[in-house]
Amino acid sequence: MVIKKQYIGKYDGFSKPTHYYMIQNDSHYGIELVQGNSQTITSTYEWISDNEEQTLELIQLLCKHGASPIHLSEIIDNYIV
Repeated sequence: MVIKKQYIGKYDGFSKPTHYYMIQNDSHYGIELVQGNSQTITSTYEWISDNEEQTLELIQLLCKHGASPIHLSEIIDNYIV
């Protein structure tokens, strides 16, 4: 259950904008990326870390470099390992 969803930023470098969110579930934090307007692609990871600052830094990095929802799972797998 999502307790809190916070908008972090937007990347306009593609034909469709990508929006970046930090989500909070109980005591852990996750990431949601939403790309597009009328037809959207969404990718959500409900648990990235128990540390809010660490999760926020990752989301800001994803936003800065325009990470897309399609590649989020690969990025997270490499980040956590």
